[in-house]
Amino acid sequence: MILCNMSRKKLLILIIFITIIIGILIAFMNYSTKFKKVQIDQTQWESIISSRKENDNAKIEKIEFNGYGLIIDEEADKIYYSLINESSNKYSPDVDFEASSEEYSLAVMEDPITDAKIKESHEFKLMIYNNEYYHVYSLICTDLPMLNITFDKIVQRPKEMGDELLNEKTSQMRANNEIQGDETIVKKGKKSPIMMWMFNNQSNNTNRVTISKGTIKKSKDSNSYTLNLEYLTLGNNVRENEISLLNMEPSSRYLLNETLNEENRPNQNVVNLFVNNRFKGLYTIEIAK
Repeated sequence: MILCNMSRKKLLILIIFITIIIGILIAFMNYSTKFKKVQIDQTQWESIISSRKENDNAKIEKIEFNGYGLIIDEEADKIYYSLINESSNKYSPDVDFEASSEEYSLAVMEDPITDAKIKESHEFKLMIYNNEYYHVYSLICTDLPMLNITFDKIVQRPKEMGDELLNEKTSQMRANNEIQGDETIVKKGKKSPIMMWMFNNQSNNTNRVTISKGTIKKSKDSNSYTLNLEYLTLGNNVRENEISLLNMEPSSRYLLNETLNEENRPNQNVVNLFVNNRFKGLYTIEIAK
């Protein structure tokens, strides 16, 4: 009996020891770090820039705050972060990123995120750098949800979205200079195939990210869009796809209207609209009737 109790005690100690080791390994495998820990002051920032060359080929391929992907506008070198309303660490999130090379480190100019700066669309500065090169981005924070509509090319987007096939027809048209920019991809009165990514930062919401195929059509007489989440399957059948966006009733059709600011339409949801990761402006979103 005594031997049995001793064996059980040793087994318990062994289990505790293994659990501790596993916890330590997991901690080392997690490359996330606090936002404040990558902040540097003006002197350090200028020292990095003055001792290295700027390299446009140095890119952030993916960046996450608190486990959620941010929108990266590669052409404008801007990164967009939507703060989750009730998050306790939204001003100093956990940061994880992947760059074009593993040797790059991340640094953020010391400049605390505050509600006042968010309202002013203040541009925070961050960079990736190694021993030879650096590349600077602007970080723009918002307290509104983000809606990203992507078209004919694979663009940087959060990891949940995955890699989608190219729309070969519009890609060829773009290569032939038949269409340019994002305005002419959405031809007035005609449907265009899209991939939709919505990030919901609203309080008391567990479904933060919504992704769907669909089509979008621009109004002929105004700067508004009809977003249709129904789409054709490989068998050429229409897939019914009613989805709840921003806690609204599930629907497959939504209406997007340009607005000057979020106070214009208090009874509707206002989102930051992006097209191929390029910021388009503030839009109201409601179920299309």
